[in-house]
Amino acid sequence: MSGVELVLAAGRVPAPVTTGIPWPRGALRDPSNLALVNPEGAAPLQTRVLDRWSDGSVRWLLLDWFAGEEERWRLVEGGPAHGPSPLSVRAAGDRISIGTGTARFELTPTSPWPGGGRLRLVDAGGAVRGAEIASLAVEEEGPVRVAVAASGRVGRLDLSMRLHFHAGSSVVRFEVALTNPERARHPGGIWDLGDPGSVLFEEVRFEFPLPGPQAPVVWASAAPSEPLEEFPAPFRLHQESSGGENWTSAVHVNRQGRVPLAFRGWRLQAGPIERCGLRATPTVRFSRGDRSVALATSRFWQEFPKAVSASDAGLALSLWPAESADLHELQGGERKTHVFHVAFADEPLEWVRDPAVVRAEPAWYAASGAVPYLVGEYPYAFPLIFGNLGAADASGEVAIGVYYQPLALDASGE
Repeated sequence: MSGVELVLAAGRVPAPVTTGIPWPRGALRDPSNLALVNPEGAAPLQTRVLDRWSDGSVRWLLLDWFAGEEERWRLVEGGPAHGPSPLSVRAAGDRISIGTGTARFELTPTSPWPGGGRLRLVDAGGAVRGAEIASLAVEEEGPVRVAVAASGRVGRLDLSMRLHFHAGSSVVRFEVALTNPERARHPGGIWDLGDPGSVLFEEVRFEFPLPGPQAPVVWASAAPSEPLEEFPAPFRLHQESSGGENWTSAVHVNRQGRVPLAFRGWRLQAGPIERCGLRATPTVRFSRGDRSVALATSRFWQEFPKAVSASDAGLALSLWPAESADLHELQGGERKTHVFHVAFADEPLEWVRDPAVVRAEPAWYAASGAVPYLVGEYPYAFPLIFGNLGAADASGEVAIGVYYQPLALDASGE
């Protein structure tokens, strides 16, 4: 194998990168011999086989590395070796200790959140419920990234979570899924909001306390195009609706058949400062002395309502905020996953708001055969297969028509 070219298709670097690459049948059997090289040398690489062909060779491979300023890489066999990783993991009993080289985290079932964080649910009656963790374990361990999985409950909801730690970084990626385990009743055969199996609640939030005698300092930016700006505490940015022209669309009705959204877009309040806008993708940093905690997410306005706040106690992210005019609802069997990043030291998070997308050349995906019926042609055109099922011709016979429509890719490969 001469190598696979990888390119930065979108987003910002430097940043940690996780991407999946397909392989032709029989081309790769042992990924441990792979190296990721660029003009600067070899980058530390972590691999995990996601799927294999029937002959045992690799079909899909997950790659992890830290992308520097470069925007092109080559994946080769038998490339130059890299030095030891600063990542360390130690599991003893129910305690997991993770060192990244710049930060250390201690996780237990009673304190599973990095930095002493807390998850809180306020139920429909106003009672505050904490999370109860039933299992906590290292799920993946390598030289670039460590993943810890946890499961349990918060209130009446099932909780599953993955925490991702990266070598040389204090930034932790949170993937938090909340599921309503109740079954929907479907009275009258209709699936509708307000079902007896639904769970209603007022708020779900993550809190990241940072106590101390020093006065807190809050820095925030509402959009990637805006620099960080100092604000007084208390600070709160609340995305109420999509910010689009159809923010009051009937698609947003609640169980009572009305749209409960109060205003278009977002509002910011910080002491005497009040601002508003349409679509926020914020970064907020809370500092006290030489310590700080910051958070960011790439899908803030898209997953409205959402809020981020800072008070004298620390930083908080409301996955479902309390400002909403109505209770939030998860239907029976419904699951919602939230993804966000938290930095527990003074590290930039701009790459979170504009995540790096790395891919191989389109021709490689087509040549791998891992995705059936995918064909690459210069200048990168893919066919779509449409089936015209059930169409009758002039004789009254039912015909099935299949045709191809090429799609030209833009510079990002989309």
